[in-house]
Amino acid sequence: MRIFTPADELPFAGHPTLASCHAWLCAGGRPCDPQVVVQECGIGPVRVRRHGEWLAFAAPPLATA
Repeated sequence: MRIFTPADELPFAGHPTLASCHAWLCAGGRPCDPQVVVQECGIGPVRVRRHGEWLAFAAPPLATA
């Protein structure tokens, strides 16, 4: 997933990650593991865990400039 601001591309942002995961699941997306969706972000793979209707992830490592 790619996230853009008017000036730059961000390697990661939490709300867009969760929202795109939710949209993908609602559109019929089926992850290999029903409890985890893995999204490829600029910072690397982010594992989004499913807890019923809730989605959560562990914060990825901070990017250093």
